[in-house]
Amino acid sequence: MRRVRNISLLYNDGPMGRSAQHQSPEGQRSKAESVHFTADSFDDEISNAPSSSCSTVGEMPNIKPSASKGSFLSELRPFSKRASQLIVDVPVAQLKKIKNTEGVSSITRESEHFSNTTTLHGPKRIYNGKRWSFVFWMFIMIASMIMLLAQVSSLISMFLSRPTVSQVSFLLSEGGMQFPRVTVCSFNPIKRTYVEQLNSTKDLSDDLLDYLMMFNSDAMTLYGRADGQSLHSGDNVYKQYVASHPNFTADGFFMNAGFPCGDMFKMCSFGGRRFDCCKYATPVFSDLGKCFTLNMQSSEKPWMKMQTEPGIAAGLQIILDSHLEEQFDSETDGVTPVFSSAFENGFRYYVHASEEIPFLASEGIAISPDSVVYSALSSSKYILLSSSAWGNCSDHWPPGYDYDFPYTAAMCSTVCKAQHFQKLCGCSPSIYNHLNRFNDCTPYETYRCMDTKMKKAVNPTNLNIEMPTCEECRVECKSQVYHSFNSYGKGLSRGALMWLSKQGEWRIQHMKSNFQVVNVFFRDMSYTEYIQKQGMSLTELLSDIGGNMGMFMGMSVFTIIELTLFLSKIGWIAFSRKRRDYMYSKKKNEEMHEKELEDVVTGFKLFRTRKSGNDMSHLREKIKGLSMQRVTSEQLNVCKLAWENEPDIERRLAKVTRQNSALKEHKDFKESTLLPFDLKDIKEHLSRGRAASMFRSRRSRSETAPSVIHDA
Repeated sequence: MRRVRNISLLYNDGPMGRSAQHQSPEGQRSKAESVHFTADSFDDEISNAPSSSCSTVGEMPNIKPSASKGSFLSELRPFSKRASQLIVDVPVAQLKKIKNTEGVSSITRESEHFSNTTTLHGPKRIYNGKRWSFVFWMFIMIASMIMLLAQVSSLISMFLSRPTVSQVSFLLSEGGMQFPRVTVCSFNPIKRTYVEQLNSTKDLSDDLLDYLMMFNSDAMTLYGRADGQSLHSGDNVYKQYVASHPNFTADGFFMNAGFPCGDMFKMCSFGGRRFDCCKYATPVFSDLGKCFTLNMQSSEKPWMKMQTEPGIAAGLQIILDSHLEEQFDSETDGVTPVFSSAFENGFRYYVHASEEIPFLASEGIAISPDSVVYSALSSSKYILLSSSAWGNCSDHWPPGYDYDFPYTAAMCSTVCKAQHFQKLCGCSPSIYNHLNRFNDCTPYETYRCMDTKMKKAVNPTNLNIEMPTCEECRVECKSQVYHSFNSYGKGLSRGALMWLSKQGEWRIQHMKSNFQVVNVFFRDMSYTEYIQKQGMSLTELLSDIGGNMGMFMGMSVFTIIELTLFLSKIGWIAFSRKRRDYMYSKKKNEEMHEKELEDVVTGFKLFRTRKSGNDMSHLREKIKGLSMQRVTSEQLNVCKLAWENEPDIERRLAKVTRQNSALKEHKDFKESTLLPFDLKDIKEHLSRGRAASMFRSRRSRSETAPSVIHDA
């Protein structure tokens, strides 16, 4: 009867090491469990025979020869054809369990993964560095981090300071320059003939006239020059006159007493072409009384709006008449002269943009009779940033300022002072009271209010008047300023006087005493533009930070995301015990899986090392040699074979000897190789726990062959 027995053969030569001659029994068992060979046996006579094993090195285990008839060689030939039936049985369930070694902590595991995968420079070198290498790279990374943080903090601090820069451009105006407005005021604010007509009742005294001339004075100028006692007496005279003339007002007085347009402007021309001055002139009230603003842009003629060429000939020319005969002059008529804060005769003119108040926003240019002035203009345009864009300008009136005309810083400051006086004094000086929104303060009321409510002691010997700072009045965002370069000529030429006398009914003597010529023109067809810009944008900030991050640490946006994920995982591990347990069990499972794969791969290296010369043929040669050595008579005597007490020992011994000799003579014996196993298939079957099924399926496809049975 044919039976199959499972025989285990320990083989420790080759890649797995030499025979464990000096190992402990446990170690031998451990290695013996790594590889199992199974073969068919044809033992049907001595299956129940007792067996013994060698207990010392060199002793041979009991070998029970087959009782079947025929030579051993005849039994061996089919085995060589069916060698694939010799399979390897690797039961995964019985693999040696990995002992619990010192596990890597969860934080260490995450740190290792981060250092090996991050795009940040340094962590990998620090994590894998040893001794001095670790110290060196740690120092480099810390120094780079400090420099990076310092640079980034400097950039952020600069960005938060909201820096601004100015871009200056010199632009040429190919189509010409738009001509500005020109406001002309006379130093003699009142006509003598009007005052004489007004004083027909003889109640307009010189004291009242001097007091009226102070109505248009600036508050600080009035407080510095005036005398309190004289102001008080003048105020009493003024109140008495107003009581007798209910319709009398100071503003009305100056507007009616001033010179009309035809008396001031004698001749106007632009680019050599004459035009009617008064057609484009409008009266305005200023600190000098009644003035006229000449607006060239209100003309319907295109040639009057733009100066197309530089120079005097292409500009504006105005001939003015001072009418000195209308002044109060004690030398000619014995009347006390009137001082209106002007120290000269003649005119003052202002060159300004359209929306500005001339006497507040522009420097004045003075000219006296019998003279000529040349004002060469240069234009500058300012475009500033608003407060919402890091600037300090504004295009809107502050809260509490309800005005519908265009906003300017000068006008806002004037309104601010008017509101301040209205709040403290109940009235406002006439020079600040634009559009007459408040009651006008008399000069004495202004002086009294400032002396009692605005005077503050700086020190025991010094007093100061507190005027409002008007910090809410910011500079306008868009403005245009005209700067003039002036030159003067004294005395009109005889030829000019003769030509002028032909243009109108003017006497030469009158012209020499009262006429003056004003020339206003652009010196070139260009202007300067100042544009305020942000010194650093958000894009530039991010670009600078990114450049420093790349230079010092090799960082990018992806690196920041990696750092964020790493820190979040570390925080999760630090605060979650469940996470720590999960990470530890995951590490152990991976180590066990790697150990199992390593054992399987090591066991199959015996069948996969043909390139190194350690192929299956060498293994079979060793098996044949081992089989031959185990059937010598000396070893049989030492091991005390199981059939020692059986009858016909000599016959059995002779049969074994013949089989041994036949194996030695069969040198050309060739064994068929085992079917190779793919490592990928092994891993797949091991993971599914079906390694034994794989080997059985391969064994079922192999041919059946007899095998040599060795009992160890």
